[in-house]
Amino acid sequence: MSVTTFVPATYYAAVVQCLTETCPNYSQPIDVPELYSNGGTPGVQCGLCQHSMDIVSATVLDPQPEVS
Repeated sequence: MSVTTFVPATYYAAVVQCLTETCPNYSQPIDVPELYSNGGTPGVQCGLCQHSMDIVSATVLDPQPEVS
C-alpha cells in the first residue's frame, strides 16, 4: 500500500471511504472533488456516523483553485 505525502496548503481530488462497519457508508468509495491539505494532514469526516474516513487516493489539482 502506498502512503500519500500531502503538501501543506494544497488542494487535492480524493476518494475516501468510511471504515466504521456499522455505518451505511461502510467501504463505499466517495469522491471529494476539493480536499484541502491544511498543514499537510487533511481529514474527512463521515456525514452519517461522524467518524474519520480513510483517504484511498488523492491527486493534486492542477490548476489549484483560486481562493479569494
